[in-house]
Amino acid sequence: MLPPGAVIDHPGLQGAALRVCPTCIGRHPNWGSELRRSLGLGDSDHDVPLAQSQ
Repeated sequence: MLPPGAVIDHPGLQGAALRVCPTCIGRHPNWGSELRRSLGLGDSDHDVPLAQSQ
């Protein structure tokens, strides 16, 4: 699961819920960048960061 309150600020994902299991987070320290890359949001000059909602 994403950290409490984490959101991805991208219009195509607005209102979407993304979950990452705690075991995967522990085993893959770069899970955030892998998640962004799998959604087509990472590894470019246009990266959309994971952010904490307010």
